[in-house]
Amino acid sequence: GLIGAINGDSSVENSYFNGNVIGNKCPVAGFVATVYNSASDVTFNGCYSDGSVNCLNESAGVGLGGFVGLVECSGSATFENSYSKVDVVSNPANEVSGIGGFVGSVYTCSLNFKECGFNGTIDSTNAVYVGGFMGITNNGVVVLAEDCYAVLEDIKANTHGAGFAAYCYSSGTFTRCFAKFNDLELLDTTAYYAYAGGFMARSNSYGGLKFNQCYSEFNTITASQYLAGFIPNMQNGTIKNCYASGTSLIGSGYMGGFMAVCEAHPYYCYSTADIVYPGSPFRCGTFIGQAFTMTYTSCFSTVELTGSKTLSGSETVSGCYTSPSGYNSGWYWDSDIWDNLVDNSLPTLKGMPVVNE
Repeated sequence: GLIGAINGDSSVENSYFNGNVIGNKCPVAGFVATVYNSASDVTFNGCYSDGSVNCLNESAGVGLGGFVGLVECSGSATFENSYSKVDVVSNPANEVSGIGGFVGSVYTCSLNFKECGFNGTIDSTNAVYVGGFMGITNNGVVVLAEDCYAVLEDIKANTHGAGFAAYCYSSGTFTRCFAKFNDLELLDTTAYYAYAGGFMARSNSYGGLKFNQCYSEFNTITASQYLAGFIPNMQNGTIKNCYASGTSLIGSGYMGGFMAVCEAHPYYCYSTADIVYPGSPFRCGTFIGQAFTMTYTSCFSTVELTGSKTLSGSETVSGCYTSPSGYNSGWYWDSDIWDNLVDNSLPTLKGMPVVNE
């Protein structure tokens, strides 16, 4: 859009692009296409993109974003008070890897977001790693996101699709971030490891991710396996004061209203989505589908799972409540963080970011 490539240390402030961008090959983006590894310190403050971004991807490529397509700087990239309001389009013959409403793909850097967001549409029919805010961050990337959001309609990907971030390989911290969308559908109906999540699709971080005061709101999520209202697969880390508010999850196995496969530690979290499956439940749960080494405190799901609640081949998850009561009498939910802490009601988070309309 405004900048093709950044090759050195740079600071961009109070700038915008309004128009249509068409690229034959990714990376393509609404504001800056690529930040190269020759740059070690790059900052954007008070910037935005508006219009549309279309990647034809006539040959294989990565990185399609509403604001930035590909980031591979050697040091840190910082985005503050910046947003994208674009229509992101990718319907190519060659599969695109890494699509995000704000950033597509990220390699080898520290990535900092503060008060950033995406409010637009993503139209993708041949892509992997598609997220409402961020597509994929690779090994070694450390992500810090604070007061960020993704608001869009529908999300489609072959595999790995999510409301906020599709795949976060390494460590990161997400604070007061949210994703709102209508329907998420993964198009590869035979994929064993499909990964669809209301907030994030997958984490491969043994160093641990941290989520605090984050949520997802959606209608339906449909995939073959590994789908959840918040994050289907998380290998380490903590999730505190978060929720997944949805209507239904539709799949054949490894499904959870909040998490599908859990090796992490959720505290003060809840989920609302019904679990819909064609046959007998295979590692499905209203809150967690399959649990390994984990602890959780004061979590609940508002729905019952039809059929057996025994999690085949995994530990039994117990103590997850279906009646939301006890916020103020034993659960110790923080009234400085949560609003509407009334028994038999669903609380919401205070102090969340405001969407740029």
